[in-house]
Amino acid sequence: MGKKITSTIKGIVFTPSEFFSQMPKKGGYKEPSLFLILMIFVGLLINTIGTALFVGRPNPLSIPIILIVGTVIIFLACSFGAALLYGIWRVMGSEESFETAFRCLAYISAISPFTSLLSFIPVIGPLASIVWVFLLIILASIKVHHIRSTLAWAVWGSIGTIFFITTLVAQVAYRPPLVVLVE
Repeated sequence: MGKKITSTIKGIVFTPSEFFSQMPKKGGYKEPSLFLILMIFVGLLINTIGTALFVGRPNPLSIPIILIVGTVIIFLACSFGAALLYGIWRVMGSEESFETAFRCLAYISAISPFTSLLSFIPVIGPLASIVWVFLLIILASIKVHHIRSTLAWAVWGSIGTIFFITTLVAQVAYRPPLVVLVE
């Protein structure tokens, strides 16, 4: 299974168009669910370690709780997200199943460890992550759901732009001010 996980990550990160063109649309939920759980866990682990390095050491007993509870909560949120993607893709004309939508979302999560690292770069990191996610959703729309390119770019580009602007405003508005101590 390790080679398959590595292959999936490489496919999504380096050749996403090819990956989505060849992605199996059926085969059950077990494999994509396990992949999604692993990517969520690794992403949370990176965030937890990075936060501990930048903010301070958390209680060592809280780390497993954060990872386990966080993984479960994010997995459930992703399942809901797959339902939203499925609904939007259906409105856009896709005839694919919910399983296919879930698989797209699960495999897009391959970038989670990378976006977790990017999140530590103020302003630019979260914005780059949003762009990356929406580019992958657009590719999945075109390659897996066979939605016209112009429609995929219009719909997901608009939604992505809203996320981008909202995140930009939040990043700029809530950045802590630089404090200069003058004696």
